[in-house]
Amino acid sequence: MIYDRNNQFPARLKSRIRVSGEQSDKNVQLLAFDISNSDLTYECGDSIAIFPKNDPIEISKILALLKVQPDARVKFPNSDIATSVFSALCENCDIINLSKKFLQWFADYLNDSGVEFLNKEIDINRKIL
Repeated sequence: MIYDRNNQFPARLKSRIRVSGEQSDKNVQLLAFDISNSDLTYECGDSIAIFPKNDPIEISKILALLKVQPDARVKFPNSDIATSVFSALCENCDIINLSKKFLQWFADYLNDSGVEFLNKEIDINRKIL
């Protein structure tokens, strides 16, 4: 089978190792993917595209906790394209490594109870508590 942009192979991440130093401004990582159940081969110099997706169950839990409807429409900054908040969180957002900028944007999107939740549960200078 031929895999390409339109026929993607769903490989699982086997390992991730940071190769840049902790003090480095760059975050360079060595990623290893399991392609054993495919006829794919990889040679030094080849490139791949990675289209990560978040766990739909985790997205559902987040939306339920924040009382946000999964089919609520959202637009990304500087874009006219609207999508469901569920789809945006599954395919376009990193829900594991939340940035201060994202948390501030999301707090603006939420109502007062959501902002109170974020202030109580998240220290934006560190990780999720």
